[in-house]
Parts: sequence; C-alpha cells; structure tokens
Amino acid sequence: MAINPRAQETVPYDATVIAQRQTTPLFGLGLIEAIADGTIVDNALAHKPDGVTGRVAMVQDVAIGQTRVGRFGWKAQVATILTFAGDAYLNEVGITNRLFRDENAPNGNLCLLDKYDNVGDPEDTTEPDTGKADIDLFAHFMRFLAPPPQLPFSSAAKSGEGLFAQIGCAACHQPSMMTAPSTIAALDRKDVRLYSDLMLHDMVSLGDGIAQDPAETREMRTAPLWGLRVRTKLLHDGRAPTIDRAIRFHDGEGAVACDRYVQMSPPLQNQLIEFLKSI
Repeated sequence: MAINPRAQETVPYDATVIAQRQTTPLFGLGLIEAIADGTIVDNALAHKPDGVTGRVAMVQDVAIGQTRVGRFGWKAQVATILTFAGDAYLNEVGITNRLFRDENAPNGNLCLLDKYDNVGDPEDTTEPDTGKADIDLFAHFMRFLAPPPQLPFSSAAKSGEGLFAQIGCAACHQPSMMTAPSTIAALDRKDVRLYSDLMLHDMVSLGDGIAQDPAETREMRTAPLWGLRVRTKLLHDGRAPTIDRAIRFHDGEGAVACDRYVQMSPPLQNQLIEFLKSI
C-alpha cells in the first residue's frame, strides 16, 4: 500500500527470491528480552541430539550501540524491543525515527521518494514534556504484554509432553529459560515457558531464501511455540494450515524429529498435538 498509488512498490519481474512472512506474535516479548545473553550462549554450547547444532545470532543493536544476542524476528536479527519497535515503524508503517532515519524508496527509486514524500525526517519525534517518542511508548507497551497462559493439561496433553521430548522436538524448542535479575518485578528471575532456544538453525527447505544478517538463506530462528493454539497460519510464511502440517514441513536440523513424528501412530500424534495446543 502507498499514500499515492504512483509510489506503490511492486515485485520486480527479475526477482530471484520472493518470500511471504507472517507477523511474529508480540506477547511475552519483555520476558524474552530479559533472558540474559549468557543463558542463550550457554545453551548453544550444550550437546544436542540428532545432528542439531544451532548458533547464536550476534547483532549490533542500534538502540544501545552494543553487540548483543539477537532474539526477535524470523532471523533473530534484532536484540532489543526498542530496536524492534523502530524497525517496525520504518519497514512496516513507513515512519522514520531516531533509530532508522532514512526512508525506503519505492523499489529503490529515489526520484519517487523525492516527489511523493514531503515530510521531513525523522517523522517520529521526541515529545518535549515526556522525553519520549512513539517508538519508546510502543516498546514500553510491548515489553509488558503478558505471555499466553498455558491451559490445564488433559491426560492426552501430559502424554504429549513426554512425546515432545522423546522424539527430539525439545532440542530446538527448549521448554523454558530463566530471565536475569531485574529491578522490574514482572521480569525478575521468571521462568519463561517459550519453547524456543532463540537460536538460528539450518532448516534447508523450510528456510525462506533470504540472507538477513546474521542469518543465512536456510537459517531460521526457532519460533516460540507458546500461544500456538490461537494461530491459524503456521510457519514463517503461513504455508501450514494445521499443527500437523507444520511439523511435517520440518527439514534440516528438524528432519529427524519430524521423521519420528511421521512414524508414530495417529493416536500418539494426536496426543502431541493436544500438548502443543495447551502451551
């Protein structure tokens, strides 16, 4: 979409990679941000089964000017919620801000940008009475969104939890991590039941073909599974309409666990899915 249709972007005829991406959920982001970098790094050094390796995404975070462990986005390309907010303001809404001051020209055409963008940059400015811009308020809002609550486990879901670990899903979809000490009570040393190691894994055919620093074309961040039950389109591009299909699409470092799932009887598969719908 564009304010003026003459400035609307189109997919170039000679594009070699076209990828769709679903919006990543925002709930529980403050807890994910509060996990110490060292916790994620230590998990990367631990032995994993079935040829699973994974690597930590180290990124230069523009909001704090430091190299940190990336944890947000499909490619773990963002380390902090404030940078996540600033990036979204520019790339999803088209609002420049102090972190990302330069407009994206339509299809890279600077002439169109000069002609149709008549607002000075940055467009998101700091309010003198609060000392905050919109991206700061948006980051604050996201930081305190609660994680989705787990549902009470049925007997089938309890059995499915054991199967989840048994067939190797937990090698990447790590059930929980602890947040670091914090002066904010809601984030202080909390058990985060996110079901992700927040690392990059080589997913082969499940990659999106996009190299986005620090991730390579076949690498994707392990998606947190909490709140899976409320999503109607699964995987990064929404190709899977059901949890069963999402599991079956797993490739690369997830292939062994996928094969074990496929070989299970339908009743056992249903127990695993019942568990995933409860977390």
